[in-house]
Amino acid sequence: MAALTWPAEPRVDFPFFDTFWQASLHVAAYEGLDFGSDLTFTWGPLGFLGWPQGYYESTALMATIVLGGAYFAALTLVAGRLIRALGIVAGAVATFVVAQLAWPTVGLPELLEGIFMVLCVSVVIDRERGLGAPAAAGLAALAAFTLLVKLSAGVVTGALLLVTLALPAFERRDLWPLAVGALTYPVALG
Repeated sequence: MAALTWPAEPRVDFPFFDTFWQASLHVAAYEGLDFGSDLTFTWGPLGFLGWPQGYYESTALMATIVLGGAYFAALTLVAGRLIRALGIVAGAVATFVVAQLAWPTVGLPELLEGIFMVLCVSVVIDRERGLGAPAAAGLAALAAFTLLVKLSAGVVTGALLLVTLALPAFERRDLWPLAVGALTYPVALG
């Protein structure tokens, strides 16, 4: 399904805006500029991963791999839910339609937020199984990664992380996943 819906041309932001800022993200990554001292922007040091344009071969390749992986993960989550709800044929068709409609307007930060939201909701709904330390660490690492891609998306995933980790901890008085997640988040940020 991912291969069928992957666009032939790279996703481009609104055509009436310049793309110099996207090129700047690639230059900053390629040149090893430090965000905060050398460059200040709402997109983080990994923001170039959302724009697989060929400014530099290495950054374009990394961006294509990460964007493709995020797209595949999001599509897998959507397909799983739709197939379970609608059956295999209707679910596959609905997934194809969603992918075709969403792709032109959804960037890497939004894909990461969507993946994160589905994972957090799954954790909260599946209270029987609970949230183990590895899952808490994985959610924290994904939230930290999202923050390094784009500040606003990172704030959203950080807040979702806090709620997702805190709810089960307060219900069961099990603070281990909360502690692991709280410690993984700053470590993943570096």
